[in-house]
Amino acid sequence: MSFISKLAPLLAAFAVVLAAGAVETWGDGDAAEDSVKTRTFASKEFAFTIDTTDFPVEQPFKTITVVKSLAEEPVGGFMPNVNVLVQMQETTVEGYMATTKDELKGLGFEMVEIKPIDHAGKKCMWGEYKGEMGGVELHFLALAIVLEDRVILATGTAAEKDFDKVEAKLEKAVKSLNLLA
Repeated sequence: MSFISKLAPLLAAFAVVLAAGAVETWGDGDAAEDSVKTRTFASKEFAFTIDTTDFPVEQPFKTITVVKSLAEEPVGGFMPNVNVLVQMQETTVEGYMATTKDELKGLGFEMVEIKPIDHAGKKCMWGEYKGEMGGVELHFLALAIVLEDRVILATGTAAEKDFDKVEAKLEKAVKSLNLLA
C-alpha cells in the first residue's frame, strides 16, 4: 500500500490515514517579535512533529487521520492544505520512490522532482508533482520519512494556477516534519 494508491480517495474526502488510537497534541506559542501564533502538531504514537502555523484549520478524523490542516481561505478556488499520512508498511526509500514514480505515471501526473534526501536524521523521499484530480489541476509537495515498519508522509497541496502564491508556506510546513526523540 503506497501513498499514491491512497491519494485520490484521500484528497477527494480531504482526509489522510491514521491508525486508530494515536496520541495527538497541539501546541500554540507566541512568536517573540510579532505575536503570531505558531502551531505544532505532535504524534507520540507515530513519533513525529510538524509545524502547521500557516495552515491553522485542522480536521482530525480519529479513525483514519493523523492531521489535516487547511489554509484560512481558498487560493485559486482550492483550499491549500498540509496533511500527514502514516502508512504501516515495510519498504526502503528506493522502493518507495519507485512505487511512487510508477503510480504517478499511472495517474498521468507530471513528476517535477522525486529524489532521496537526508532529513530528520533519516534517508527520506522528497517529491514534487502535478496532476488533475476531481477536475482541478493541483500541485503537490511531499516528504516521506521511511522507517523500519512505516512511512510518515507529509504532503502540501495547492491549485496549480496559484501554486506560486503558497509554495513557500507549503514547503516550510512539509519540511517541518520531524521525528520525536
